[in-house]
Amino acid sequence: MPALRIALVQMRCPKGRIAQNLAEISRRIRHAVTRDVNIICFPEMSITGYIDPARSPESVLTLGSDAVRQFCAITAGTGDT
Repeated sequence: MPALRIALVQMRCPKGRIAQNLAEISRRIRHAVTRDVNIICFPEMSITGYIDPARSPESVLTLGSDAVRQFCAITAGTGDT
């Protein structure tokens, strides 16, 4: 049985810097693919940074948001399924 490779990402997630955070996420995913990683785990709120949703409700992402669609596009073609 082949080994399961899991990557835990520790990264800086600047608040509100969605494009920058997605670029870093993309870089980390590409690197993980080259290392045959099966599962890659990012910090919670890694796309938006640690924005307080009570103070900035406009920064809350929904599953249908453009940023989430971009994240899904970044992962396309990286796995076996």
